[in-house]
Amino acid sequence: METNGPNVFTDPDAFYHFRISAGELYSRDPHFLRITLNDIAKTVPVLGSLIENEIDALLNAPHEQQRFILDEITKVAASSFEFSAALRQHAESYALQFCADFVAAFNKTTGSKVLFVCGRPYFQIMREAQALRKQGFSTALVHLGDVSEDIHEFIAQSFDLQLQLPENLLILIAILSKLEAKLIHVQCWMHCFDLPLAPVVIQHKGSAKVICEFYDLLTVFSEKWALAQYNPEFAEFNFYIDEYVWTHGDGFLVRAPKIAHDDLRARYKITAPIIEMHPYPSRNIASGRKIDRKRSSGGIPNLVYAGSLTPLKADGKPHWPRYADGGGILSAYTNIVEQGLNLTILHDPNKSLDHPDFAYYAERANKYPNFQLSNGVSPKKLSELLGQFDFGISVVDFTPTDLDVRPILFKTAVATKIFAYLEAGLPVIVNKEHEYTAEIIESNNLGFAVHSSKLGEIRSKIEAFDYEQCLEDIRTFNTNNTIEDKIGRVTDLYETVLSEMPTASIHDCPNH
Repeated sequence: METNGPNVFTDPDAFYHFRISAGELYSRDPHFLRITLNDIAKTVPVLGSLIENEIDALLNAPHEQQRFILDEITKVAASSFEFSAALRQHAESYALQFCADFVAAFNKTTGSKVLFVCGRPYFQIMREAQALRKQGFSTALVHLGDVSEDIHEFIAQSFDLQLQLPENLLILIAILSKLEAKLIHVQCWMHCFDLPLAPVVIQHKGSAKVICEFYDLLTVFSEKWALAQYNPEFAEFNFYIDEYVWTHGDGFLVRAPKIAHDDLRARYKITAPIIEMHPYPSRNIASGRKIDRKRSSGGIPNLVYAGSLTPLKADGKPHWPRYADGGGILSAYTNIVEQGLNLTILHDPNKSLDHPDFAYYAERANKYPNFQLSNGVSPKKLSELLGQFDFGISVVDFTPTDLDVRPILFKTAVATKIFAYLEAGLPVIVNKEHEYTAEIIESNNLGFAVHSSKLGEIRSKIEAFDYEQCLEDIRTFNTNNTIEDKIGRVTDLYETVLSEMPTASIHDCPNH
């Protein structure tokens, strides 16, 4: 019964529509799901005899088993336009039954308003939404996929309205057709194989303008061949989507300086505005927190890493060793704890440490008593937790020439965790090889940069470091770089795209 859908190389448009249609079926309402399964059984001949007499058993199956079977059913139903009619009807019915209140509330909201759309919402868009509300904007969020209760609370603090959907792009399409939006702000990732969110929003935006905010930049990171050596289909589809978004979006936010903007303009021949934006601290934190912590000269410094770990295989080696910094995180952090420093890892709260990809980190933590591994916390609680440490780190053990990434990456990339550390008042330790990040840190005396070949000197550098002066300089930096001050970049971008003439009509699917 399993199918992978159309071939992305021979028919990319068909494959794209397959990815859209093969979304998660909503299963929390048994009656609603029963109707959809009955429709699928009638519409898809190959499935009719398999599921028409098994619907009750499926509805009563354990959650994980049910989800797996539903995913396989959906893939078959999504494999052709004719078969997927039941999935489209499911999406329309879901929108009418479960989303009408959100649609009505958004549409009746007057004044300046912006609709944010994402998979799982990350820190930066929530911080931006908070700042926009202070500027008089109404903010609404549609997000696909589950989030923790802590993150739900942070969402409620950041947005006037919020709607959680299953990971189902057909439902999102049905919602977009009913929303009266002039501005849509989309959170984008450079890898979106399972959830090509941004092109869907662009194609179904109506008269709205779409702002695409990128966390990482695929073509700045690498060329297609570098990714294709590990997964050709994954590479083909992601570069296909990336081109569409960059050539059809109305405006862009990136965490990179002008050199990256120019690179993207040259590659895609785009004229849409691009701005640099980071998750700067809020004014109440910058002005309200007195950084008076002093590192004890006789104590052992406590370092923290807050962010996603590189997935590793059972042997401790990365799945795609030349595409990213591979095992460089584990190697660097082993080096740090072997110097006698205390290190705590606060992993991404959206990714469970119980996954086998992170088992090797657990083994290493068990070996070293000064190496602590724990699940992260929501952005709402992160700053307070980080404030318990002495330094925030973002270092890897690597040789740039050993990686199949573009040299421009090292001149432009900045991790969001850098600003999380600064907001918490932590001096930051970064790689010298990451030139733009190192420039931000060292030119403002916010910590120090160390070359990968010198990781073994981190402890001695800490001991010689003027910690108290750095704390004062962090306070000054935070005060002068609040999200409230920087949000003008975003509102200016909004005004720019809204002042432009309507864009030409967009085709039903991406084109090269």
